[in-house]
Amino acid sequence: MPIDFATVRARARERARETVDRDAIGAGDGAGDVDARATGDYDYDDLDLNENVIDDDVFATHATTVIPGISLCDEFIDEDTARALEARVMREPASSWTMKTRGRRVMNSGGASPSAPYRDEDARKVPMYAKTMMRYVFRRGAAMKEPNHVLVNEYEANAGVTPHSDGDAYEEDAAILTLRGRAMIEFWPSEGVSGGDEGEGEPVVSFVLEPRSLLMYRGDAYRLRHGIRERGEDVVTRTTANARALGLEVGDVIKRNPLGRLSVVFVRKKRADSVED
Repeated sequence: MPIDFATVRARARERARETVDRDAIGAGDGAGDVDARATGDYDYDDLDLNENVIDDDVFATHATTVIPGISLCDEFIDEDTARALEARVMREPASSWTMKTRGRRVMNSGGASPSAPYRDEDARKVPMYAKTMMRYVFRRGAAMKEPNHVLVNEYEANAGVTPHSDGDAYEEDAAILTLRGRAMIEFWPSEGVSGGDEGEGEPVVSFVLEPRSLLMYRGDAYRLRHGIRERGEDVVTRTTANARALGLEVGDVIKRNPLGRLSVVFVRKKRADSVED
């Protein structure tokens, strides 16, 4: 069940009709309504979960048998929710983003550093829309415990991330929500196992991450290394676990969105008093 934005959108549209001069927005397409997102009046922080949602277990429902501990839900949220979340994330000031090399920038929500232990004051640094999504991920059974930290990654079209594991700062439970663009994520054996470097050896499993999909990995799967290759297109291989579900065959080429990819990672940081020195 998606997040219910109907009341929020209706209220925002009404405010837009009453207060916005249409001529100031520019030439329109003749539509009767003004999109509140174009005026800055849309209150993205006023997000409410539909309280009629019955808790389920989306992880178990979509779990793969290829590698235990990995699950992929292709349509975790609906299109309206995805567009609204992307717009809200992109409204964050430039100061909220940490510029990275190799075509990727990162925003941390809940503490200054993704590797620092969790402290009670970190909760005050998480915006309301992120808290809503963290609760929703937990309510849907996509996380074993409610996440307390969010990382947003924006990639250029041909950018990627070097194979890595998420480390000991988090509980062994992570979920990646793709909002814009698609790319192939690959999993390799954990550190210390040969054949796991990018470009060397075959990954143990890979997935095409579609917009609105949620990839979950926990336990032993959490300790695998995962990465996204630096290229403008991906090629389906025999390790691509969701190829058949997407109607793809080995050798099919998937071009990436020229506008790049935007994803949100949900994790649960360990508390400062529980992290070993």
